[in-house]
Amino acid sequence: MIGKAGPAYEIFSARHAFDRSKRTETKEIDAEAVSAAAFVVLQDDVLGEVKRRGLALETLPTSNLRISFYEIIEEHHLFRWLGLADPDLRNRPTVVVGSGDPGIFATSLKNEYAALSSVLRSRHGKSARETIEILESLADAGRVHRFRPVDTEDFAPSGRAGARKP
Repeated sequence: MIGKAGPAYEIFSARHAFDRSKRTETKEIDAEAVSAAAFVVLQDDVLGEVKRRGLALETLPTSNLRISFYEIIEEHHLFRWLGLADPDLRNRPTVVVGSGDPGIFATSLKNEYAALSSVLRSRHGKSARETIEILESLADAGRVHRFRPVDTEDFAPSGRAGARKP
């Protein structure tokens, strides 16, 4: 079953392999030695690789706001990934929106989309129609990239969805 999980799992397992000999190489850099412009280029390059591999990035706006350096949701990197904030990226990733841990962050997916809608309208000047199109695109990406078995027949004997084969 794990072998059928697809490229996202392959990347995850290579990076987090329990067998140290199978781990991919990582390098640490001194952030002080790299300019902000260089970081943008590096991030854009990594986003290009993410896109090339057909992966999606999940963003958790409320969680990110509460545990990161963002002061307000309008600063969230999602708006740069959507091409609405500077610096502009050549490689815009496929993005899915999540709610993090609703019990800890007191939010829901509905609240996350409502917050994004508000920022799209007020900060980025999007019309109602444009906002809906952006949010629908994010929701569509979420449906496409949700965690689910690749081969549903492994989990649905006799046509019953969600039932596992013995």
